[in-house]
This record gives sequence, structure tokens and C-alpha cells, in this order.
Amino acid sequence: SRGYGIHTNLSYNPSENWNYGMVLTRYDDELDINDMGYLRRNDLEELSMSGEWVQTGFSEDSVAASASWELELTLARNTAGDHFPSEFEFSRRAKLRSGSETRFEIGYQTEGYDDIISRGNGRVRLNDRWNAELSYRTPRRGAWANRFELEILQDGYEDWTTSIGASTTWYCADNLNIEFELNPTWSKDWLIWLREEDRLASFSKQQVTGSINGAWFPAEDHEVRLRTQWYVIDATGEQGYDIAPGGGLVESADPVEDFAEINFSLQLRYRYEIAPLSDLYVVYSRGGEDTLRDTDRNPVQLLGDSTGLRDSDQFLVKLRYRF
Repeated sequence: SRGYGIHTNLSYNPSENWNYGMVLTRYDDELDINDMGYLRRNDLEELSMSGEWVQTGFSEDSVAASASWELELTLARNTAGDHFPSEFEFSRRAKLRSGSETRFEIGYQTEGYDDIISRGNGRVRLNDRWNAELSYRTPRRGAWANRFELEILQDGYEDWTTSIGASTTWYCADNLNIEFELNPTWSKDWLIWLREEDRLASFSKQQVTGSINGAWFPAEDHEVRLRTQWYVIDATGEQGYDIAPGGGLVESADPVEDFAEINFSLQLRYRYEIAPLSDLYVVYSRGGEDTLRDTDRNPVQLLGDSTGLRDSDQFLVKLRYRF
């Protein structure tokens, strides 16, 4: 296919304390560049504007070293003229004298259409929604560095979701570190398509996502990396919806089936630098995913099931020479 698009980013920095930006995007519904890079979506007309004030000059006894306040507005629609929810976002980031960083963000989305959620079976009109996020990150202190995030949002039709993210990195030695990350989520209104043309449903969802990543440099030119990722979802059906003309959702009397989904992946990679721009890679990877209708197990039991998935089990040797 042949498609056309434009992406323009304009910035204006009148002083060291003020920054302004504007991003203009238009992709037609035939544009497809996924074979050469990532495209969030096509069939899009979007305008994003932002303003930022960087606050400095804090007193020496202040906890904060600097702070930035940002306001962002995003307006978007598809090329057929269906307006997506307008997004308003206000955030504050602060760098502390201790080396830690904090961030607070609150956002609001107006009513608008989602033309993707039904997988080509019509647009869906969503209610207005709110979200808020708070994060705290520490620098490396001794052998540890930590991060914590809390997010509360409306990501479905009308109810709320709470998500916690935490990670810690352990620097066992100068040449060895291991990162542990865990992200549990509790949703009362997870809205998804049911693979049945014009039907959607909301679920109560418990989800746990996590990863363990390690990096070891045993000697010069040698590198060993371990990466594992998983997620488990336990979803209880709450309410089914039919898509009415105009995109509104109408409650359906048809029952919604519970389900669970598990996913696990592991990669162990060794790299030897033969010379600049020349490397030898030896990689082992495995993993898979599965959807279960037996939902009597809790997320911890589902996690145990996920580690046994072997849809893909591969061993790869790759030589790159000056390329």
C-alpha cells in the first residue's frame, strides 16, 4: 500500500526557565511503516501543545534542588472526523538535593470516540475519565537503587483502576547487578473486545506483571545478560455491552465468561566483542502464553503455571562483523 504522513515538532525556549512545544501529526489510513520502525497508529490527525516552567533558586536548606511544572493539551481525531478524547495533563517533577527524584501527574480526558477497541467493528464512545500518578526514585546508595510508583485511573467505561509499580536494583559487585520489578494492578472496569464483532465487556481484573534482569561483565569484552518477564491476569466477567448506532454502549443480558491469561519469557545472552563493531552472540530464549478458562487459581498459582510455558524454545548463534 502507499500512504502519506507528516510529523512536525516545534520548540521555543525563550529563557532557561521557560520551554514551549507543539507537535503536529497527520497520518492517512494507508500509511504503514512498521517494516522500518514503530508507528503508534495510522489514520490520525493530532495536535499536542505544552508549556513548562523550570523552577530554580531554592534556598540551601530546601529539600528540592529544582522543579519543573508542565501543562500539556492534546487534541486528536481520525481522518474521518471522529474526535478522540481530548487530553489535559498537569505534572510536576522535582530533583532533590539527596539525588532522588519525585513526579506527580494528574490528567483528564473528555468524552470521545475510540475507533480501535472494537477491532474494526465500529467506533465506541467513551465517558470522560481521570488519572493521577505519583512516583519516587532514589539514586544508588551503597548496593541499592529503588523506584516506587502509584497510579489511580479510569481506564474502562466508568469505574477505577489502581496500579503499583516498584523496582529495586542490587549492585552485587562492580561488574554484576540484578534488577527486580513488580507491578500489581487491580481494576474494577477493564473494558475489552470479546472477539464477537460488536460486543465488548467489562471485567474485574487482578494482574501481576514482573521482571528480573541481570547484567554481568566477567572480563573485558565479555558480557552476560539475563532477562525474564511475565504477567498473569485473573479476570472476572462483570457486564457485557453491545455497540449501538452512534458508538454508545448498551448493556447486554448475555453472560460474560471469566478467564485467566498467563505469559512468560526468558532470555540468556552472551556477547563477546571480537573488535570494534564486531561481536559474537550466543542466545538461549524460551517462553509462551496461554488463556485459561479454569479461574479457580489465584495470581501466585497462575505465576507458577506460567513458568512452564514453552511455546518457543530457541538457541541462536550470531556473528556480526563490522556492521
